[in-house]
Amino acid sequence: MKTALVTGANGLLGTSVVLELLGREYHVKALVRDKKKFIEYTHPNLELVTGDLRDRNSIQRAAMDCHYLVHTAADTSQKHLKLSDYDPVNTLGTKNILDVCREHKIKRLVYIGTANTFGYGTRDNPGNENAPAKAPFTRCLYALSKMKVQEMVDKEAADGLDVVTVSPTFIIGPYDQKPGSGRIICMALNRGIVFYPPGGKNFVHAGDVARGVANALESGTAGEKYLMANENLTYREFFRIVSRLTGNHPVMIPLPRLLLIALGLAGELIRLLGISTELTLNNMKILCVRNYYTNQKVLSRFNMSFLTTEEAVRDALKTGPFRATLKY
Repeated sequence: MKTALVTGANGLLGTSVVLELLGREYHVKALVRDKKKFIEYTHPNLELVTGDLRDRNSIQRAAMDCHYLVHTAADTSQKHLKLSDYDPVNTLGTKNILDVCREHKIKRLVYIGTANTFGYGTRDNPGNENAPAKAPFTRCLYALSKMKVQEMVDKEAADGLDVVTVSPTFIIGPYDQKPGSGRIICMALNRGIVFYPPGGKNFVHAGDVARGVANALESGTAGEKYLMANENLTYREFFRIVSRLTGNHPVMIPLPRLLLIALGLAGELIRLLGISTELTLNNMKILCVRNYYTNQKVLSRFNMSFLTTEEAVRDALKTGPFRATLKY
């Protein structure tokens, strides 16, 4: 039986990848820092193993007897004050993964990148795998961290390591325990008034990304990058979906760009005092752009179909911390 190690198995995507690979009859080693935080799920081919990306020895132990490795774990915090704050997990952790892949002769590594390392576009001309990253993401510390790690992964691929990169857009779906990206749902959940920024983004179901990861593992081309994207929506359109599913009818009020910029400047002053906050000028600028992408490459390469954003939100609302009452 094929054995795959999945890092970040407690996360939104990691959990979905674990379940997808189990469904494809893999023996899965799910790497977690705390076994108690994994979903209530048992399977004869599932093995929970504890470890930390920053501890190379724990990764070596976890990778014993594995044929494949899927690296979903990452530090995605938007509160860090400097780029080097991402290094322990994103840079050093990924270096440990790459080294262990070589030492254990892992047949294939699937590295989870981010769509923001590619340039976004419009609905009529969306971004793709060949578009270079552009502002404001080229000034986003998290995106810069992922770009740095992507360069490291690409170098290993050029040196002969069998690695495929899967780069999702904004993931929504079940098992978002924290929640992470699902916090955007909370902005419209059971609210009488919903404030929405002028921008938008591409949304994709966690299960679809997991299927894309498994497809890349089994039939992707070594060294290639695959965008996992689906629907391009404005924030207003997304919040309308949340409201419709919960039977809520909030007043929708647009947030002016100038107000968001002012909030961002205030956040920068707070950060100068050494106080961590997600309220940054660059993050506010990101809320003002419509960073749209296409999934044409994976549609043609893997013949995939995708669930709608509405289905992604519905699945998210059924699980994790939301537990919302669905009306539709």
